[in-house]
Amino acid sequence: MIEAYKKFIKRFNKEDDIPFSCPTCARQTLVWDDECWHQYQTALSKKEQKECDEFEPEWTRYIFSGVLKCVHHKCGDKVIVCGEGTIEENYTDYILTEEGYCPCEREFIDVFTPRYFQPALNLFKVPDKVPSEIKDIIYESFALTLSSPSSAVNKLRIAIEILLTEFGIQGKDRKGAFVSLDQRIKSIEQNHILFPQQQLLLAIKWLGNSGSHEENAIFIDELFDAFQIIEKLLNNLYSYDRILEMAQLISQKKQPLTRKERAELKK
Repeated sequence: MIEAYKKFIKRFNKEDDIPFSCPTCARQTLVWDDECWHQYQTALSKKEQKECDEFEPEWTRYIFSGVLKCVHHKCGDKVIVCGEGTIEENYTDYILTEEGYCPCEREFIDVFTPRYFQPALNLFKVPDKVPSEIKDIIYESFALTLSSPSSAVNKLRIAIEILLTEFGIQGKDRKGAFVSLDQRIKSIEQNHILFPQQQLLLAIKWLGNSGSHEENAIFIDELFDAFQIIEKLLNNLYSYDRILEMAQLISQKKQPLTRKERAELKK
């Protein structure tokens, strides 16, 4: 799903499937509201088209705004989208020649690059049990995705700072001096619940460090790497595992579950 998000955020055609869920109800029930779609060729693009005899369709530049609406009857919320667009050449048919398959038919389609979503997209499902302070920072990261990937990845770095504190890995030593994030992660002992997650934590730290330096700016691809890593981390720590709970309950009882006990397990 992350790859589909990435492709859509980089460039989409209005007829493409919408790969993300409604940020309000989390259902994949978003469609374009055709009455609210607007696209305009920029004044500079019009001027160039008028003055240049060799103007190519791909040189066209648009701005656009639109509304995604949730069509689920229990939600109906809307997401405002705006950004820029252009025209792209697309080959629709090929013929076989001595040199292999060659394009023989083409069309020109409008493609758009979103620059702003309100409310922000939820780029992955944050487990319900994640503390609200960490959730809020991750949602802030989602909101910064298009405008500043470097700032967004820094938010993820802050999130793991808070997560370490939640799990008892303190940010200050006995003398009250601050402990670096690198030291905190590497100090996790083998019997600690976070020890198996060290590589995930370190990866987010390194990406966050890069986002802090102008010469190592983070781009969308690197940010989505960070999203996938922190999604894995949070699922490892906070996602409900029905099979594990069932096994633990059977082990405690030392006998099969009753129908009532099985029904009471979360789905």
